[in-house]
Amino acid sequence: IFRAAPYGNLRIMFPMVLGVEDFRRAKEIVERVRLELQGEGVALPKRVPLGLMVETPASVFGIDLLAKEADFVSIGTNDLIQYTLAVDRGNEAIAEIYEPLHPAVLRAIRTVVEAGRHAKIPVGICGEMAGEPLYAVLLVGLGLQEFSVSPYLVPEIKTIIRDSTYQEASLLAERCLCLATPTEVRTVVSDFMGERFPRLFASL
Repeated sequence: IFRAAPYGNLRIMFPMVLGVEDFRRAKEIVERVRLELQGEGVALPKRVPLGLMVETPASVFGIDLLAKEADFVSIGTNDLIQYTLAVDRGNEAIAEIYEPLHPAVLRAIRTVVEAGRHAKIPVGICGEMAGEPLYAVLLVGLGLQEFSVSPYLVPEIKTIIRDSTYQEASLLAERCLCLATPTEVRTVVSDFMGERFPRLFASL
């Protein structure tokens, strides 16, 4: 990775970080490799940003500490939802429990975003939730500004975000954060998106 750094805008992100100790160990390995390459005379950038994936309840609860040590954070929604709700997303028998709009998931996302804002580092989001057009306005309202999605989804997500205001997104998010059940949240989000973007969500 370091050898490729001079050829582009490089950042290194570590998955499944459970806490500060994990991240510090990863950074130690990075520094060791950097010094080895430097000793070989390899051209290296002055600095490569190091970030982490928030994918477990442990990393959510410790995000205030992690954010102080990271250059950026990305919320990995697939695993975060699975571990937060204690559900195997690959098990069809209990697939209905895997609910991205569960209040606990929304509160976890908000917690991470606020920690990033306080530490003045960017917070992005990836996974299937990030690429679901129905959730786009809600996620913006929760404070997310960077979405990692499959290329074919970019035009629709971009259109929805461009045609929305941050004020309405914030109001939608605040309303959803006050709700008690996934069903209530899904109803509110579906009604909003159906009214706001009737051509995209005509069947809602």
